[in-house]
Amino acid sequence: MITIQEIESMSKAERLIAIDLIWSTLSESDKEVSSPAWHGEVLASRMEKVNAGQAGFISLEQLRERLSSKTS
Repeated sequence: MITIQEIESMSKAERLIAIDLIWSTLSESDKEVSSPAWHGEVLASRMEKVNAGQAGFISLEQLRERLSSKTS
């Protein structure tokens, strides 16, 4: 089993590759992976905001810029 210290010693690129590999093995599995209950709660809360006209939306380009500024 890999330790947290080994993960922390990896570069960001190596960690992203590891995440991608892990996700690939999970998504190919025949068994369904259940989301935790709090995922449903967050989604319900967000839908309430959308339905109430209180949700804010950004474009894909704005999202990319926001994410890019956080990694810089």
